[in-house]
Amino acid sequence: MTLYELLHKVSFDELIPTLKGVYDVKDIYSYREAFDELMLNEAAGQTDGVIELSRDEDDENWIHVTGCDDCWSEVLASRIQIEDGLSFSDAELASRILWEMTYWGFSEDETPSFMERPDNRYRRKWSEVHSRQMVMYARGRKEKRECFRGAMSWDICKRIWEREERRNRAKRMRDARMDRAMARLDRMSNVEECIKDLLRICPELGSGELEYLFDTKIVHETRFRQHKGDVKYSPATLQTLIKDYSDVPEGEYGSIILVLFSNSRENVSEETVSAIRDIFITGRTLKRAVLRVSEYANMKSGDIILKVVHSKDDDTQSRRVTHGKGKRGGKSRTGKRMSRKWLTRSK
Repeated sequence: MTLYELLHKVSFDELIPTLKGVYDVKDIYSYREAFDELMLNEAAGQTDGVIELSRDEDDENWIHVTGCDDCWSEVLASRIQIEDGLSFSDAELASRILWEMTYWGFSEDETPSFMERPDNRYRRKWSEVHSRQMVMYARGRKEKRECFRGAMSWDICKRIWEREERRNRAKRMRDARMDRAMARLDRMSNVEECIKDLLRICPELGSGELEYLFDTKIVHETRFRQHKGDVKYSPATLQTLIKDYSDVPEGEYGSIILVLFSNSRENVSEETVSAIRDIFITGRTLKRAVLRVSEYANMKSGDIILKVVHSKDDDTQSRRVTHGKGKRGGKSRTGKRMSRKWLTRSK
């Protein structure tokens, strides 16, 4: 039996118990999107591909699934081979293969997140602070040079880590300050990339509408994708993905940005826009709520994507403005602004 034949024998809802019970999956909607894409895909012709399921040598409870790394049309045409002694229902077998296929992404044209390296002012500053933190434990010109390179040799890394383990209290406190600075810069970098992505898919927004994200406490990004169906298969709608397979609407948020986009505005009906508004905005007390429909050419024809960015404001910002006389308000005991020169000063 091939994977194509197996998937056409089961429904997606039959796969959910294994996805949750074996793999502890939370974002079920992403697997539904991948399942829909596979159901709309055609299997390649004759292929030598084999999907193998076998026990792990060290842990018999773990099942290895191999042979799912080719393009999805090739994998759909692959035969399924199960190790002797193992037995799975069709639904369990399909869910295990689906989980392995989506390990690096939930669409064949999706770029794995670990390959996406943000390049912005906050990420560059993070790299600078991190290099300065490492160079404090480097000895000699060669080691110090490597700290500012993109990668360090294993031997130098090991020596630096050993010295770091022997640091005194003053150095631990200094490192803790720098760790906090890097955490802040990392967050700001992620927000910057979020804003760039929103402006890329919907230039009508304008950067001024999105600047508030830098001052929020928590920012969450989610994407829902409705595939274009055909006469043989009807994929899940955005409403179904959100209501039946996602817990995003149940979360607490004070502000939200919703962007519906497709290769043509005509693909996004007024009924869909109204349903999305009812799910995320209607009946809630929100500080900010933005809903836009945009046309984005660089995507699969007929598909509709909803990008959701919801956030909670950082209340400590307002408290610092009101009660900013003391140390927590950003002032020193002398009333002068506390210095952050250690972020830019060479040690």
